[in-house]
Amino acid sequence: MFFFIGYYCLISRSQWGASSPVGQAELARAVEYVFIRDTIGEACFTQISCSALVKSIQDQHMNTFGWYDIGYNFLIGEDGYVYEGRGWNTIGGHTMGYNSKSVGIGMIGSFRTRVPSSEALNTLAALIADGVMMGKIRSNYTLRAENEINNADCHAKALCDLIRASPHY
Repeated sequence: MFFFIGYYCLISRSQWGASSPVGQAELARAVEYVFIRDTIGEACFTQISCSALVKSIQDQHMNTFGWYDIGYNFLIGEDGYVYEGRGWNTIGGHTMGYNSKSVGIGMIGSFRTRVPSSEALNTLAALIADGVMMGKIRSNYTLRAENEINNADCHAKALCDLIRASPHY
């Protein structure tokens, strides 16, 4: 079963095989920041391959880093689907110092020399618009690349350049 929200398809945690979180904290409503980052690894273009990558990312975040759950609130594959991470209501683990006032979205793949697919970018825009419409993201939100906050070098140059061109940057 798929859940269509706005113009994107949300793949639930149970659909991609998520492990249960070992803790969580509620995210404040109407966050002021949206952080985007690439997941650095391989890209995916089907629900099966994206689900496997999202599960792998969760396993790394929980088993290697010792986090409560996958760090992102959402992830987007180049298949154009949104993969539910911690969701709208739970504080993420994506951007140190900003997690309680932001939503973190992982773009699945590496984007140093190319931008994500048009399907993925359209889905990103729809997800953010949905968050604003639902009152989860402020209408005057600030969009940033996660890497810009934690270090000066944005390894995903093509993605960072795209983010910097946004009116919300």
